Amino acid sequence: PHNFFPARIFMGDSGSMLLGLVLSGSALTLTGQFAGIQMQAGEGIGQPGSWPTLLIPILLPISILIIPILDLVLAVVRRTRRGQAFYHPDKEHLHHRLLEIGHSQRRAVIIMWLWAALIAFGSVLVSLYGGGWTWLTIACGFAFCAAMTWLLPRLDRPVVLTS
Repeated sequence: PHNFFPARIFMGDSGSMLLGLVLSGSALTLTGQFAGIQMQAGEGIGQPGSWPTLLIPILLPISILIIPILDLVLAVVRRTRRGQAFYHPDKEHLHHRLLEIGHSQRRAVIIMWLWAALIAFGSVLVSLYGGGWTWLTIACGFAFCAAMTWLLPRLDRPVVLTS
């Protein structure tokens, strides 16, 4: 609640370095933390030694940061196609687009958090439990995030009565 728009606290170099250290350390501690019986719950995917299970320490930080990485890649591609320098500013980042379709600053941040959480938890669920319920859970999460992203601004618009 302290750092929603307008932000009162800004993370400096030390804070961002600490956050990166904690994320990388937590990813490394996941290596070998699952018992074989936990991994055997999946149907072929979660078996000990299977590649999705072994990639969790790499996939988790990437999946958490996929939204900022996607925003960066889209910005570089967009600017390069226009013939601009990749560092040239514009108003077409993901959060600007969320604001344009009618979200508030706070809700735009929450929606980006929801998408990042869906991708992160989804990748871990698929790595550990590859059954049909996993895919159904991810599909329900996708439907919820999509509804929050595209339908919520339409529901919030005020009704204009004409007489």
